[in-house]
Amino acid sequence: MPAVGGELPTLRALYNELTSAAPSIEETTTKVTTALDNAVWTGPNSDAFRSQWAEFKVTLGKIQQVMVDASLDVKRQNNDLALATGATSETI
Repeated sequence: MPAVGGELPTLRALYNELTSAAPSIEETTTKVTTALDNAVWTGPNSDAFRSQWAEFKVTLGKIQQVMVDASLDVKRQNNDLALATGATSETI
């Protein structure tokens, strides 16, 4: 069975970063998509970027979801460790 562990302060720091970064990714994706949809921009560079952006949006969505999932895992592990060690004041 794999070992499970962690250091509470670093788990909380990771949780905080993940929970603040995930919405930022969604916000950036939305802003760029809106700006691109509203832009009057034609030509080969426009076509190439629009095509690539469609792929990037999917990837960014996956990254955001992985960060959300990881934040929940980190929170659970932090809280389990805090309860196991009696450091309940350090739960998230």
